[in-house]
Amino acid sequence: MNMKNFFKSWLNNPITDKKLKEFQKNNINKIFDISKDFHRAAQIAYPQTRDIDNDTLILESGHQPNFFPFSGTFKKVFLLHYIYKNLKKMNRNSICIFGFADQNVATASYLYKNHLPSYNRDGCVGVGFPMKGHEWSRFDTITKPPPDRWETEMEKLEKYYFYYASQIRENPQLIRERIQHILDISWNCYNKADKFSDLNAYIFANLCEEIFNDGIFFFRYSDLQKNEVFINEFKSIFINIPIYNQLFNEAIKNYSLDLPFVEKDQVPFWYHCECGSNITLFVKDASVEGQCKSCMEKISFPLKDFEQMREHIYRKISLNAVSRNVIFSEGLGTHLFISGSGGSLAYGKISRDIGIKLGYHIPVTIASISRDYYLGLIQKYAIKMLMHSFDLTTDDLCSKDLNFKIVEKWNELQREIRKKEKMDTVKWKRLRSRAQNIQLDLKIIKKSMCRPYSIIDILICVDIEDLAQFWQAALQDPIIDENDEIMKLVWDVAYQLGEGVHVKPCNLSEIFSKICSLGLDYATKDIDTESAHR
Repeated sequence: MNMKNFFKSWLNNPITDKKLKEFQKNNINKIFDISKDFHRAAQIAYPQTRDIDNDTLILESGHQPNFFPFSGTFKKVFLLHYIYKNLKKMNRNSICIFGFADQNVATASYLYKNHLPSYNRDGCVGVGFPMKGHEWSRFDTITKPPPDRWETEMEKLEKYYFYYASQIRENPQLIRERIQHILDISWNCYNKADKFSDLNAYIFANLCEEIFNDGIFFFRYSDLQKNEVFINEFKSIFINIPIYNQLFNEAIKNYSLDLPFVEKDQVPFWYHCECGSNITLFVKDASVEGQCKSCMEKISFPLKDFEQMREHIYRKISLNAVSRNVIFSEGLGTHLFISGSGGSLAYGKISRDIGIKLGYHIPVTIASISRDYYLGLIQKYAIKMLMHSFDLTTDDLCSKDLNFKIVEKWNELQREIRKKEKMDTVKWKRLRSRAQNIQLDLKIIKKSMCRPYSIIDILICVDIEDLAQFWQAALQDPIIDENDEIMKLVWDVAYQLGEGVHVKPCNLSEIFSKICSLGLDYATKDIDTESAHR
């Protein structure tokens, strides 16, 4: 199925044909208001507000505000924008909204740091900030890093890429311009933000504005309770807790999910402790109780306060992953939800089952699964080292015999080692050291090229204004899997090779696939260094 057929299938889906209800239109208008506040604070253009009628299609996605996240998070926004533009050509009115889950607890390290490729034993290097003492704090309660710490990290980023640019003799002026553009956006957002969550969200939204221009309404999840959005949906879930939790656990069993079961009286919302952490709540007779695992504070409220979602309760609760899906879908009448490919798939299955059995609205969900293939500075350096270690040519990189050539080179080196071990100790040690270095190089090369990295690494090798073109080209021939409750959209992106390493035209993904599967499994068995030269 291509994207043209996807639109045809989706628009003919009974879910897509569902009309918006008045309460859903009211909720969307409230999100317009809180989105306007976010756009003003982030200093990005606010999309032209469109009239909402019963036939308006709601396109939705979201993510926690990670520090310079992977490209996959940006691709969620791209898909929203892509679908919106195509619907516009069909004269179909649609609204694109993207929310930042800024009330998540900072246990996920990607909230405050990320990784870049590196030619070291780990194949990567961290970029970002430690959260010592804040690991269990909600992200929207943590202040941004101090100016000197922020400046140090930005300078480190700049020096890091200049170093690798010099190693492969990349165009220094081009690299300088791209790095400077990232730093300018980062510093501008740093000066606007007070909270760490806002800092990350502002950077993300500003980058999206440059990539996609307009059309997306960004907002914070933390603003929902402040503006009493979804209050009735919260009430509806709360009074159905026993059946909700039963369905939750049944879904875990049915799908064999690697997730913990919930207790039958467990509340599917977080309560915000004064210490900045989140409290798990339980219904106990005529009260709702819980204890903070961070500061050990115990809390208790009358059950009726929760049933009525009184202001002092509603403003201090937030959603977990499953209840978020259920409440947003019902509260907005979402027609299409763009999910990621990680844990959200498991939570999506649970929320879908709960929604269906409780009679809530269920959107069509697309899981975006996308890999990037590009030769950035570190990838080029890794390939350069691979070619040097195994005497490869650029033609070899595209050859189906790449691994065979590497194994042959390794076996040749092993034969040399065996020859020298009884003749020349100095040469033997030199060859042995070279063999060990080659083994390590191969591991480093595979690690540095075979995992996703922060969007920073792509922006260093690709002009930001060209990203949307690459992504749109990748959508011309995606793989769409409709065999599950959640539709999977597989669309890998290959970027132009650029300078530094010149290979003959071949599938860039094949080069990565070959390198990631390299090994010495069929090589001559290594000799025992302990027994040699006793």
